[in-house]
Amino acid sequence: MSVESTTPASTGASHAAEPRDWDPAAPAKRRSERRLLAASRPLAWFLLHAIVRNRRDVVHIPRLGYVITGAVACREAAVDSEHFRKDGPKSAGALLTQVMGKTALLNMEGPDHVALRRRLQGLFTPKFVNELADRALAPISAEVVADLQAGKTLDVSLLARRVTGTMMCHMVGLRLEGEAREKRAREMYKLGQRLVGMVPTNMKELDEREVAAAKAVFEQLVDGIDEVHADGDENTIPGRLRELGFDLEETRGVVGMLLIAGTETTSTALVRITSLLYDTSQWKRLQRHRELLDNAIEEGLRCATPVPVSTRTSAKDFTFHGTKIRKDELVLIAWARAIRDDRVIERGTEFDIAREIPRELRLIWFGAGPHFCLGYNLAMRELTTVLTALLDGAPEIEITKRKAARKVLLPTWDELYVRRAGGAATSHAPAGASA
Repeated sequence: MSVESTTPASTGASHAAEPRDWDPAAPAKRRSERRLLAASRPLAWFLLHAIVRNRRDVVHIPRLGYVITGAVACREAAVDSEHFRKDGPKSAGALLTQVMGKTALLNMEGPDHVALRRRLQGLFTPKFVNELADRALAPISAEVVADLQAGKTLDVSLLARRVTGTMMCHMVGLRLEGEAREKRAREMYKLGQRLVGMVPTNMKELDEREVAAAKAVFEQLVDGIDEVHADGDENTIPGRLRELGFDLEETRGVVGMLLIAGTETTSTALVRITSLLYDTSQWKRLQRHRELLDNAIEEGLRCATPVPVSTRTSAKDFTFHGTKIRKDELVLIAWARAIRDDRVIERGTEFDIAREIPRELRLIWFGAGPHFCLGYNLAMRELTTVLTALLDGAPEIEITKRKAARKVLLPTWDELYVRRAGGAATSHAPAGASA
């Protein structure tokens, strides 16, 4: 299947005449991926990409548990709460309960989870998401456009962390302005990152010392929420939760989970998508076809896989896709493998902004079924807003320096310096104009 044939029909016949000046499988992309994997947690990625490299959907690894790798099997497991539970003894959910309380578990199981999701249905309305994103990100976006047009070099990794932290501040409704807000935004990002990093990869229960350390970080993360919950308006998450009938303890749990869930996903995706667009020479292609932006973000999220692995605990003895699974075993849903399953996606290792993503893989990085991410619309709005600013500021970019993040589960760039190719703009084109 050619790249042109995967292009959505809405782009019209112009695609047939335009030059093929991009390469979804460029050597630069492969080199970048090798650098990221080598710097992150190479042993974990070796397990995912080497040991489980076969045609079976489920692989049993002694002393670890089961790894589900097929795209169809992964989606089935993600929505099957009868056999695969997120609140079992060998799941991240059980560990987070020790630190954040039961009401933090937005993605867990059972009647309490269903009731909590029902109460939260009115939290992220389109109107609220749009107003929150405009209020938080408009000043940053304007600054990005101006800096790029002036020929300045930007660190997209730092920008991503700033965006995430700023959104956290606005979500919580902290009464800070100027440099105080900027400082708190940086702190909140780091605290969320620290809390995520405290979940052990072997899913063992935290001891008293570890629980105390994690709770101390959590208290710093949600500091100030009690004040906003008391009298904050509906422009804030605590205020909205109060109006929805949540008490302070419930609000702390819900807000805490929202904050840490958004720490890595959006910030990592923004950096990786920018890098992928550059390495495959698709920046100018996206400039010519801005209508592909949402599609490019989805494809970038697929390739970057913000949630490479989901954890479950097997609830009973049963057979799944031909493999006998024993009760109370750790189950890893390997999304990082599923997104490349050639039975459902062609050329899955390539990054193609015009690709039509198959149903089996659509939005799986945001969960599936009853576990679909409540903050999906907010995350997509963040990515769309900031990438639009980068595109408006630079018809083409060049990466001047990048440094891979070390010892992280999700490979990403710790530094990614970009600038407008060709130097400062001689005249500022209207926002959204093609290169």
